[in-house]
Amino acid sequence: MRIYGEKFRHLPKLSDEERMEKQRDAFYSGSAGLDIEADTFDPDPEEWTENREAVARQKALARETHDIGASVIFSWHPPRKLCLKEAETAMESLMDRGADFVKIVEQVRTREEALDSLFISARLWEKGFTRFIFYGLGEPAISFRLLTCSFGSAYLLARPKVGGNQIAIQPEVWRARALLDLTH
Repeated sequence: MRIYGEKFRHLPKLSDEERMEKQRDAFYSGSAGLDIEADTFDPDPEEWTENREAVARQKALARETHDIGASVIFSWHPPRKLCLKEAETAMESLMDRGADFVKIVEQVRTREEALDSLFISARLWEKGFTRFIFYGLGEPAISFRLLTCSFGSAYLLARPKVGGNQIAIQPEVWRARALLDLTH
């Protein structure tokens, strides 16, 4: 997840096999799901794979997870800005791999790119991709996060501040809930 920069550099380096095994072990401690990245089993600079063997392993892992009654999140963190067609294709592909929920976090560098992320999120919502989050990561996107909650991204506003994973400018959980109550 290079998109997050050095934020998680202190975490141990694990192979995809080790990371997936640790997540599976977490089921027995109460975890509700598994997070599979779009390039799991075939690491790539774009953090995406079309490698048939890797995709088959991802699908098998998703089926195994569903068989034990847990959910699957597929996530993609492209280190660049996407266009609408790429986002639609990614959503379809990840859902085909077994996603119950898709998370796509793209890198934005300008206000125009951040506005386009908001547009793409709205278009994905209109097309019926209801189990997703799509948003831009980067300083220009921060002011639009209140709006993305209308398109499947409400968790951005309802995260408590935990450890080093804090976004200081985001509202507290109770304020986000009040905002969402007003918008529905």
